[in-house]
Amino acid sequence: MKLSVAPDGRITALYRDELQALGVVREVRRASHVEWSADGWYVRLSEDPRNGRDAGRVIVKGCKTRQEALDFERDWLEKYKI
Repeated sequence: MKLSVAPDGRITALYRDELQALGVVREVRRASHVEWSADGWYVRLSEDPRNGRDAGRVIVKGCKTRQEALDFERDWLEKYKI
């Protein structure tokens, strides 16, 4: 699990149930959506609460399975957003 700590002490991570069980979750925001289209599964970003630039941006499309899209989504968010 990748964590990012801001200068003000705020911690950002992809939500996992384990975090809820620890009682450390204060706020949950949707970072992206995995959705189906005729071209296959795709990942679309939600509004970035820090700057709003990426709202609606598709970061991958044409995944053959939902799991492939979910895996891509997690890896991409951990690399670029956390």
